Amino acid sequence: MFHRSLLFFASICVVLASDDKKLYINSLIEKDNAFFRLFTNEQVFGELYKTFNIYQNLIKNKFIGQVTRKGKNGNWKIWWNNGAKKASGYYSNLKKEGLWVEWAKDGRKFSKAYYEKGKIVHLINCFIEDCK
Repeated sequence: MFHRSLLFFASICVVLASDDKKLYINSLIEKDNAFFRLFTNEQVFGELYKTFNIYQNLIKNKFIGQVTRKGKNGNWKIWWNNGAKKASGYYSNLKKEGLWVEWAKDGRKFSKAYYEKGKIVHLINCFIEDCK
């Protein structure tokens, strides 16, 4: 238990001591399509990353997306805590747009959803239908 606590503390230290230009979602709060720093509540803008503890001590950073003064925009990737991709798609004016693909924790493709202005217009269940 002590070992896990130490690893968690070390991960937080790495995130907090990282380059100020990189923003880590692990140490941010999301509210109303905006992101804020813990403790200071300062709103942040820029590229978002996520840090993972994978295979004991290996720390891996993965790009998530871009947040502007208008909120989420551009290509976004969402990750499971094990480092596997969870979802991928595009935001336009804070809303999901076009194709979004989701994966299960084991890496299998779960679904494809097509969005128009944030609303699903077509959904494919990849466990039932062919999602190639």
